[in-house]
Amino acid sequence: MTVHAHPDDEASKGASTVAKAHAVGVHTVLVCCTGGEAGDILNPAMDTDEVRARLHAVRMDELAEAARIIGYDEVIMLGYRDSGMPETDDNVHPESFAQAPLEEAVGRLVKAIRDERPHVIVTYAHDQDGYPHPDHLRVHEISIEAFRAAGDPKRYPELGEPWQPLKLYYVLWTRARIQAMHEQFLALGLESPFDWKWC
Repeated sequence: MTVHAHPDDEASKGASTVAKAHAVGVHTVLVCCTGGEAGDILNPAMDTDEVRARLHAVRMDELAEAARIIGYDEVIMLGYRDSGMPETDDNVHPESFAQAPLEEAVGRLVKAIRDERPHVIVTYAHDQDGYPHPDHLRVHEISIEAFRAAGDPKRYPELGEPWQPLKLYYVLWTRARIQAMHEQFLALGLESPFDWKWC
C-alpha cells in the first residue's frame, strides 16, 4: 500500500517499485488523500479555460490511467480536497486535507489498512524541506499514526478488525535522479528548479 497526497504523486514517487511488485503478483493498493483540485497546470498545451474549469475531473482521469499503467490493483480515495500551498485560499478551505482533524484523517487511513491488510506501507518521510507542501506533510503525519493505530484493538474499534502492517518505508529521490533532471532542464535551455539545496 502506498499513501500519496495528490494525483500525479503515484507516478513520480516509487512507481517502478510498485510496477515490479505488481509484476511478480503482489497485490498493490494506492491511497490518494486528495483530488488535486489546487494543482498547477505545467503543460502549456493543457492550460486552457476548459481544463481549468474541470481540473479535478482531469486529474482523476490521469490518476486512473497512471494507476493502470503502473499496475495498481486498487485505488482508494481518502476524500479530501487539495490544500494548495500555505497562505492560499485553498489552504484554508474547510474541506482541505490541511484543515481536516488529524484523528479523522488517521481513521480514514486506518480503515483502508484494515480493509486491505497490507504487509508493507510506503509513504513520505518527515523531512520535506525540498517541497514543504502541507498535504505531503500531512500524509507523513497520518501514515505514521495509522501504521501504529491499525493494529491496536483499542483504537478505532468501529473501523474493522485490527491489522498490523509489518514494514513502513519512505519514498526518496536519489541524488542521481535529481542531478539527471537538473542537467536535462539545462540541456533544454530551461531554468532548473533543482538548485544547490537539492544536491
